[in-house]
Order: sequence, then structure tokens, then C-alpha cells
Amino acid sequence: MSFFDLKNKKCNFNTPEFAEFLNFANKFPDDEPVDVVMEDELEAEYAEGKGIFYATDFRNIWEYAKLKQYIFRDDVELVGCPNNLGKNMAAVSTTTFGVNSKTEHADVIYDLIRELMTSDKESSGGFSTVKPKFEEELREATGEISDSNTNAQTYDPLSGKDVKLEPLSEEDIKKFYDYAVSINTNVGYDMQVSDIILEEASAFFKGKKTAEQVGDIIQNRISNYIAENS
Repeated sequence: MSFFDLKNKKCNFNTPEFAEFLNFANKFPDDEPVDVVMEDELEAEYAEGKGIFYATDFRNIWEYAKLKQYIFRDDVELVGCPNNLGKNMAAVSTTTFGVNSKTEHADVIYDLIRELMTSDKESSGGFSTVKPKFEEELREATGEISDSNTNAQTYDPLSGKDVKLEPLSEEDIKKFYDYAVSINTNVGYDMQVSDIILEEASAFFKGKKTAEQVGDIIQNRISNYIAENS
């Protein structure tokens, strides 16, 4: 169940599912010492077969290759974030632009948007949003890898050496492509909504209110917030 649906201007916090979520979160300790673990130390744990789930993002296809070849050292399944919908809850991290509807330079804005959606230039911070270019980026990972391709250079957490990744198979590329294009969720964060949930949920975690009572309060406050800002 989706608890916050801005598109349809509604929320679902006064539900058994949200109460279940609060009760699950309440099983964790209030305070727990956190050991500082370096990234290469963490990757070594997975490379030694001690890890099951691994949270990551992909800014290029070589990060997927590294996950297979030097972190898990085996085939991997991409499953997205845990949820009770039985869906792929991975998300695309995007940049959002706002344009004043009264701008006198609409033609310039449209030219910029057209350029962003059709350009075949390399993206510096992630995959191209242009489908043919995205597909080209994936295909390049199946061929011979140039020594000048810095994206294909990585660190082996077990040997402690810098290594060059191996080309991916056509099957690997199809698997990644099918998964990527199936994602229909964007990363979004509303500080006001988050603050309301944290503020009200604290009463449940302190034993002052039930999960159901907290859900009703959150539902009311966020419903008002959506109405006031729609």
C-alpha cells in the first residue's frame, strides 16, 4: 500500500498496514552503537559470501558489472526495496526543474527541454534519459574494454588491487535493461510530511499512544497539508 499519494492528493496512514509498519519499526532498539565500517571492508564481507541483501544505485552499467564480478562474485537478482505490494520498488533518481508559467522566454525553455530529451551526449551523472543512447551505453559493456575507460576500473576488496572489469554478456545486458525500464517510481522527499510522521510517531515509540491513534493523527495532519498545498 502507498501511504502518500501526492498525484491523487490523498494519503493512507490510518490503515492496518501503517500500524503494522510502526509495530515493526518499534522492534528495533532506541539506541545502538554504530561501528564505522569502510566501504571496502563492507564489500569484502559480501565477496566472502557473508552478505545477502545489498543496497546500491547504478550510475552506469559498470557498477552493475562490479556488483556481479567483485562484490557478490556471482549472478545477482535485482529486487528493489522491501514492500508489501509485491512490486519492484526501485526508483529513478531524477532532477526536477520548475518553470514560471508567466515566463517571457518559453521558447528558450522548450529548446532546453528538447535538448535534454534528445541529446546523444554522454551524461556525467548517470544513464542517459534518451532511449537509443541508454541502449548504446549498455551495449558498449559487451565489447572489448579500453584501458582508458575509467568506469570499467574498480577495486577488488579481496585482493586489495585495482582491476579491470570483464565485459558483460548479452544476457546480462538484457536482464539489466528489462529491470531498468520496468521502474516507474521516482525518488521524492517531502520534508514537511517526514517531519509530521516523525513528530507523531514518537508518541507511539514512547508508549504514550497506540499505533492506530498515531495513524489517525498523521492521516489528519497530512490530509490537511495536501489540501492546503494543492
